[in-house]
Amino acid sequence: MLEEETRLSRIERKKDKMRQKITTVAMDLFRKQGFHGTTLEQIAQEVDIAKKTLYNYFPEKEVIICAYLQGFSREEAFRLDEFIRSYPDIHSCLLAIFEKCAQTYEADPEVWKVYILYRLRNKSNHSKDEELRSGFEGILTKVIEHAQEKGHIRLDIPAKELAQHLEKYFFMTVLSKLNDLESFSLSNSLARCVDIFLNGVTPR
Repeated sequence: MLEEETRLSRIERKKDKMRQKITTVAMDLFRKQGFHGTTLEQIAQEVDIAKKTLYNYFPEKEVIICAYLQGFSREEAFRLDEFIRSYPDIHSCLLAIFEKCAQTYEADPEVWKVYILYRLRNKSNHSKDEELRSGFEGILTKVIEHAQEKGHIRLDIPAKELAQHLEKYFFMTVLSKLNDLESFSLSNSLARCVDIFLNGVTPR
């Protein structure tokens, strides 16, 4: 039994390593020649695997971008406790998180555009939408839970529900940026997003 479990874990590790390799190679190609200028055939050739093997991991190019963003979120979540403790309140913490997201957008605007539009196209398919989630909601949930423990956010609404609302607001803000690349300030709009989420829209 233990031998079988060891064999299976070894297989899973090999699969994870191949998935990471495909993602790294594909993202490099996307950045060099554009998402739409890159084919699955090119990715398979660069990774040195059969196209059929690539399909077993990623049936669509968009899913590679989802995997990339999920990996990014996992890395951020690993350091999240320390990150949260480095800020005095949830307002400054969320501002820092959203500013970091704005920087990743500025570095890879096409990646974000493809991801958001793909998520929207699959929104009606709940099971698939769950698979495509970036992991950002989990990060926001943990930040909100911490603020609830400190008494900075109301407790009658679950942290996950609040995080879902904030994530939607975030993505709609980024989508607005995609529609107005020149005059739209993503950093300022995300700062307003945080302010409205925490303070509402009534006069102070």
